[in-house]
Amino acid sequence: MKTSLNTVIVVALVLAPAYILHQKPADFGVTTQVLFSILLFGASMWFGFSFNTTAAQKEVASRWLPAAESACKELITISLIADRIHRVRGQNRERVLNLLKQLPPEQRQPISTLTEAQCGSCADRIATLRAQVDTSIAGWEVFIGKNCTGNECAAITGRLDAFRGQQQETLTPMEPQHQTANHTPDGIRQPADGPPKPSV
Repeated sequence: MKTSLNTVIVVALVLAPAYILHQKPADFGVTTQVLFSILLFGASMWFGFSFNTTAAQKEVASRWLPAAESACKELITISLIADRIHRVRGQNRERVLNLLKQLPPEQRQPISTLTEAQCGSCADRIATLRAQVDTSIAGWEVFIGKNCTGNECAAITGRLDAFRGQQQETLTPMEPQHQTANHTPDGIRQPADGPPKPSV
């Protein structure tokens, strides 16, 4: 659209002097010639700049948009892995705190304090990592939005959303399985009346 408008302006500036010269030759003096020459030069520069900008955007789209999309996918994976680590850390923390309840209070307190400190420090590092990764993802998405055209923008966004959903399903941590009365900690099923007794 912008290129077409520039073309119309240049053509109008080329035809205007011929029209004036044909209709009112007396008005087409030196001043008018210089004015039209300046306008035509400026319009030509504008047209050339716009054409080069359009060509550069197409080159960027063909060369860098696939790389930007690939970078977004890699960063999305890292972000979801960090989220998985955060969730697993929370699950492990709950397990440790539940086990500590079996200890006497004088033994439980120092271990509980150390556990909370370690888990809090780990959570802060994971949150910092994920924030930096998410910022990078946003930056690449801005780059894609400024350089894609037409249906290409929606296609890239759709592929990234589909990839994010697929990775979320793959990287979502499983909930810890609770032991039942008929299972040992290693998952081997025992009979209802207990382990088999040795034969005499």
